[in-house]
Amino acid sequence: MNYLVLFAKIIFCLSVLLLINCASLNKQECLNADWQSIGFEDGSRGYSSTRIGNHRKACAKFNVKPDFDLYQQGYSQGARQFCQPRNGYNLGLRGASYGVICPGDLQDRFVMAYREGKEIYRVKSTLNAYQKNLDHLLEVMDANRDEKADLEHQLITGKLSKPQRIAIIKRMRELEKEKDEVSHKIDEHEYQVAQLRENLRMLQLNSGNY
Repeated sequence: MNYLVLFAKIIFCLSVLLLINCASLNKQECLNADWQSIGFEDGSRGYSSTRIGNHRKACAKFNVKPDFDLYQQGYSQGARQFCQPRNGYNLGLRGASYGVICPGDLQDRFVMAYREGKEIYRVKSTLNAYQKNLDHLLEVMDANRDEKADLEHQLITGKLSKPQRIAIIKRMRELEKEKDEVSHKIDEHEYQVAQLRENLRMLQLNSGNY
């Protein structure tokens, strides 16, 4: 078989699969659409109301046009179900954004809860970054210590020429300087990690009561 033809067929099949997966509604869903229920589902999942544009594009190829009024009725009801503080808080905890515009009577509490969760997410992310850097610095310190010990062993037991001894002593001085620099960074990171952990503990203690 011609490999170019085979490759083209594979690309075509993948393209079809992507179109199917990306479409918001399939043919059967478009033909049997309950637009109020679809709107409710979108609203309750926190989608933006502009998602109806995706439905319009998906159904246009089947000559089906969404009923905007019914969709909007359902969407408004679904948005009220979604716009609860607990949902806002959990979204923030995941670092996710939301597209739904909450009704006025629900907006303030939802946004407040979302910001509390988002702050915990931010502190956790910062803590993880500092902890990762700290782990790396500790590995660097261990490698420094091992190399220095090996060089000291060579100086004591090895039969070295004068240039070799000079090179080893020079490298040991470099390692000592590096150790001081890394040690200082470790102290800074340990302090930051401790502060962030305490900050996170207090945030978790005072948040999420919804």
